[in-house]
Amino acid sequence: MGLAFAPAICRIRTQTLSRPKESHVIRHRLYCKIVKQMHTRTREQAGGPFRAALGELIYELVGNKPSLGGAVKHSLAQVIVPYGTMSPRHYHRVLEETYFLLKGKARMIIDGHEFALTPGEACLIMPGEVHQVFNDSEETLEFLVFCAPPWTADDFIEV
Repeated sequence: MGLAFAPAICRIRTQTLSRPKESHVIRHRLYCKIVKQMHTRTREQAGGPFRAALGELIYELVGNKPSLGGAVKHSLAQVIVPYGTMSPRHYHRVLEETYFLLKGKARMIIDGHEFALTPGEACLIMPGEVHQVFNDSEETLEFLVFCAPPWTADDFIEV
């Protein structure tokens, strides 16, 4: 499925007034319509998740492929990690990742340092940092992954 397109109209309104002391007030109004296409995509429109090797479900929402909006500076995915599963231990040569937790409790290991993430918390992962996320809790783990530049399979190095 492709992206849905919705027109966005932005109206810019300016008003120029003469000095208040003058008896004649000059008003000028300019309305400018800027019509731009907005790319929107829901998880349901993602065409089903990609099931990773260890069981996590990945919904690509925004990325560099034309079907994902053709983003050149970042990508966005929603990841679901069922109870008792984890991501592979890996790193990225180029991209930075930010995980933003939506639901559940994540156990993270980044370069040997272990910590927990709870809903509303974010975690920055820099290029070269070996990382892995675990779902040890009894509920489903859900988080957003923001990548810059956009995620590509050739920058995923499993260790």
